[in-house]
Amino acid sequence: MACIDGWEQYPMCLSQLMHGDVNLATERQRIVQEGPRMFSGQGNIEAWSNNRENRGKNKSRALLLNLTLQQSLPEELLMHFLCQVSSWSHLQTSAEEVQKLLTAYSVSPAFLNVLYSFGAKVTGDDDPFFDQCHHECYSSTDQEEDVYYETCYILRAFEQHNRPTLQDPWSLRQMAVYQKYHHKSKQSLWIFVQPLNHCKEAIWNELSQNMRPYNPTNLHTRLIGLTIQDWRWYLNSIRRRILEFNEKAMRSSLSPKTIDYCVDFDDCQRLQIVCNKLSLAQNILESTLEIAHMIQRHCKDTQSHNDSGDKEVYQPNRIPGYIRKVEGFLRTTAALEKQAEGTSHLLSKLLEYRKVDVQNTQTEALRRLTAESNMQNETLRALIAESGKDSRSVKIVTFIATIYLPASLMAVSQVGVGSPFSTIHYKPFLTSCAVLLQSIFSAGLIHLPQPTDPNKLSVQGATWIYVLTSAILATITVTGAYYWDRHLK
Repeated sequence: MACIDGWEQYPMCLSQLMHGDVNLATERQRIVQEGPRMFSGQGNIEAWSNNRENRGKNKSRALLLNLTLQQSLPEELLMHFLCQVSSWSHLQTSAEEVQKLLTAYSVSPAFLNVLYSFGAKVTGDDDPFFDQCHHECYSSTDQEEDVYYETCYILRAFEQHNRPTLQDPWSLRQMAVYQKYHHKSKQSLWIFVQPLNHCKEAIWNELSQNMRPYNPTNLHTRLIGLTIQDWRWYLNSIRRRILEFNEKAMRSSLSPKTIDYCVDFDDCQRLQIVCNKLSLAQNILESTLEIAHMIQRHCKDTQSHNDSGDKEVYQPNRIPGYIRKVEGFLRTTAALEKQAEGTSHLLSKLLEYRKVDVQNTQTEALRRLTAESNMQNETLRALIAESGKDSRSVKIVTFIATIYLPASLMAVSQVGVGSPFSTIHYKPFLTSCAVLLQSIFSAGLIHLPQPTDPNKLSVQGATWIYVLTSAILATITVTGAYYWDRHLK
């Protein structure tokens, strides 16, 4: 691509009447910076010409290869088309050709503002809210009839792209329109940037359909009609999408059932995308309405300067009809946006209620689990209490065994120790107690009565030593066990 820093003529060549308060140096610097993004450096500017004398006989379509610097239009009507391969690509021309075009016809810097909206982009929706609606009337001389009308605007509309790979069948398209009309010579210059679908065909039909004198404002009216022809169908597609969410919001139960609409946060996100589309559509329609009003004023201004030498063909009645249509689309867009916002609010409330319902269900489940846990704790405490009782019983039995253990040991060790047995006469009850003691200690300290003398009980003489020793050892054993237990605790 050739170097584009060669804008020596434009916009510095413009007169004060053309640029007004625009800082030309700043505009030149900006166009130099934006040039690589905007222009591919290849291709030509398509040009159409149509002469009053040959209208209907000799319609020519040519490529504009070289424009010489000139200050007057050689033909009554001259049109130029700057096109892109796609909405995201460069303009298929070079910066030098565009500079020649703008310089040759002293195009207002207002056209640069719309030109910046085209060229290579990261996304297709770069700067979608930018509006440009410029109309100016000025005279280069003191003659009242030597009047120039300059009009520049951006038309935006949604068109079907017919690409099955994309979920949304509609894409936002834009077209820039510039016209410079000299009332005295009836010469008109048009520049179109990326015309909408069927726009070229409509323009060609508008210029060649009859032999009547050409009117410079009729084509603006035709372009407005082309721009709004698909709005009804686009808004219908949006309405159908909103109805899907509206049915979910209106018919979904508060408590989810086995068979119910699937409502989640993804629905709120997709509905918000629809709301954003409606907001953008409302902005575009308001811009289109402003352009339609501007064209209506342009028609009146042009008619007021008409000298009736050649009666020009005006179509003023179509503009009010288009204005009413755009106003109707604006009302429809506002109603759909309000409906979408209401549905979004209802879906959000439904999700919040279901969230609270789920939380309440979980809370109830936790409450039941807590109650069951408390019951288990009560059962465990009862089991621990029973275990404590059993432990105390074991301790008592162990204590008794500990007391009797030294006595049993001493009883065994005292066998055959001490003085001979003493014979004592006892009653039968005491004899029975002696039998019990002998069976407990299994010792030889007591001899049971003989069959020959049942009332005679023999007791060893050193029994007192046994009793004293057993008592001392039992005391030592119990005391040691007590302090050992405290040490372990």
